[in-house]
Amino acid sequence: MQSLTLALLIGMTVLLLGCGLFSDGRTTEGSEAGTVSTVAVDARPPAYLGATSLEERTLKSPIIAKVRLDSVSSTVESGTSNPATKHSVLLEFSFSVLEYLKGSGADDIVAVWAAAPLFDTRQEAEAALPAIVAARNRDWDDHDAIIFLQPSATYLPSTHRANRYYLAWGGTWWDFGYGENNDGYGIANRHNRLWLPAESAMSAPSQPGGDQQRFLLDVPPDSGRGPTITLDELKTRVAAVAAKLDASDGSEEYAECVENSYRLERWDRYRAETRPDRPYTGSNISPPYVHMFRSGLAGGAIVYELPENSDIVPGVPFEVWLDDGDSGLFDATTPSRNYRVTTTRPLHEGPYRFYFNHRGPFYSLCDGWTIRYEWTITVEAPEGTLHEAFFDPVTDGTAVAADDTNGVLKPAAFTDADGAAATLERIEWESGTIKFELSSDDALAGHVVEFIELDGTVSLSLHADDATVDAANDTLSWSVASQPWHDGDELMLRVRQGR
Repeated sequence: MQSLTLALLIGMTVLLLGCGLFSDGRTTEGSEAGTVSTVAVDARPPAYLGATSLEERTLKSPIIAKVRLDSVSSTVESGTSNPATKHSVLLEFSFSVLEYLKGSGADDIVAVWAAAPLFDTRQEAEAALPAIVAARNRDWDDHDAIIFLQPSATYLPSTHRANRYYLAWGGTWWDFGYGENNDGYGIANRHNRLWLPAESAMSAPSQPGGDQQRFLLDVPPDSGRGPTITLDELKTRVAAVAAKLDASDGSEEYAECVENSYRLERWDRYRAETRPDRPYTGSNISPPYVHMFRSGLAGGAIVYELPENSDIVPGVPFEVWLDDGDSGLFDATTPSRNYRVTTTRPLHEGPYRFYFNHRGPFYSLCDGWTIRYEWTITVEAPEGTLHEAFFDPVTDGTAVAADDTNGVLKPAAFTDADGAAATLERIEWESGTIKFELSSDDALAGHVVEFIELDGTVSLSLHADDATVDAANDTLSWSVASQPWHDGDELMLRVRQGR
């Protein structure tokens, strides 16, 4: 079997699990468990990277059907394998097809499972047959099932007959050196689950019908329910794979992009699930996931830039973008063959989180595999700062203001110099007067309020001790000669120690 290889996690991460990389980000091809068409055994177990996803199985299986098991028989079959004649122990599952989810065919079909290893003589195979038949798991025989089938296997001539399909092969060799002895198709299989039994037996009174019937994705625990999927959900995911292929430009590269993307997404998930503390293996080109930054810097300030001498893949262009969380406050660009993350405006103190996405050119072809992980930006205020916030005023009647329902004034809550909870409830300009509404009129005592523009300059400073105080309404007011802000402005507010 060809050894599996892994593509570079471009930009931040490199999964070093037997690297095989093209300069455009593609991985080299490798066989997956359960897709064997010829027999060539590598004695070394490959790195385990999780069971194949439903998308991978859908992509690789021309026939997907909801079935009911009618009977099971066994036989020995001879076939040519690299290039000697070998002998296989077969289990033949006869099914009534209840519905085809992918492909089409007869109402009654046979799916063939072949034991491993292959035998040099027919006598050896026949001698092993009773033990192999006895070892079959019968727990799910009375459950409807979803099965994923191949049209044929080259080394099994009988699978080329009408209404006869290849399911999988497995047995003693199929453990890949992991200390298992699974069948290569069932839900206990660690690699490729090609037979998904219904959660409930056909005779169970609670068995749901139609598209709400649930099918197991893994062996259920001794107590409680295991992971399941409804028939309707499964149909949706099968249709999504078909839609992905329908968007193809017809090229071999597109098909390879889709296949490799599903595989790499599975590897990423497995790594994240098994190493949540360290989802990826770092490299000398990986930036930190956590960044420190100063508040109030001009929009366009660089948070992080990959150095020019640390090209991710020299000479290869790539895409980067940000999404979710606070991504709207940042930009990602590729000024050269590196990338840069900048701010869109001055930022107030506090944590900011978003997802960084990075895709190589090969995977752009099919909108495919993307490096994606969370960044945290911690913004620190200068010493002596009491509070910082975004202030994006809008027209509100005859005023230009921001509060909890108009524009943006957040975060509004803070702790004053005496340690008491306080809130900025509203800031407005109207008819030559700036007015602050506060939870307490003395919350800003002894402090200066600065308004910081997009370019990082302070356009206005107001000392709280110079304000006109309305204690009854908890407001502070200042007279100003000109209008300090307008509808749609994006300002940052800083409250710092005064003189």
